[in-house]
Amino acid sequence: MTALSVTPVDGRREREAFIALPYELHRRDPLFTPLLRRDVRTLLDPARNPFFEHAEGQLFLARSGGRVVGRIAALHDRRHNDAHGDRTGFFGFFECEEDQAVTAALFEAAAAWLRPRRLDALRGPVNPSMNDEAGLLVRARERTVLRLALPNRPGWNEHVFRLAAEVVSEGQTELQLSGRYASFHYWFYQ
Repeated sequence: MTALSVTPVDGRREREAFIALPYELHRRDPLFTPLLRRDVRTLLDPARNPFFEHAEGQLFLARSGGRVVGRIAALHDRRHNDAHGDRTGFFGFFECEEDQAVTAALFEAAAAWLRPRRLDALRGPVNPSMNDEAGLLVRARERTVLRLALPNRPGWNEHVFRLAAEVVSEGQTELQLSGRYASFHYWFYQ
């Protein structure tokens, strides 16, 4: 693989590349049922999505050899943290080619953006909140389409789980990541 870089999304062209990536990665998946691109634009637009009245976020793109190979959003939902008394950051819109280095670099970029905000846990996936697409499908993927569950690719789960050192509970699974994050919560559907 050529040099990998992860950078914040800056400008309309990069935002469009962020939105377009899942269509490219899932183009051969007959179960891929994406949101309309215009709806994703609305979700990501602080001026049009009321979520951003109490939250902020940063989108990131991973590139290798000039190609976009991954994406992630780091999200800080102040209302959630005030209501629950915790210091949790969220991730969402995660997609990447099946490459562990890309997965690790994207999660590290999200965590690095959240740390200065004094957030010590990373929870997700949410796109961008629990009121939108959240969680992912880990079983019965070959025959099931769930709306509002993320259309993850088969290798997606393994890449994220490899970042984890230990699975703590079932249902809502909390993963302790070796030295990178205080904790990592991962929602899934079976």
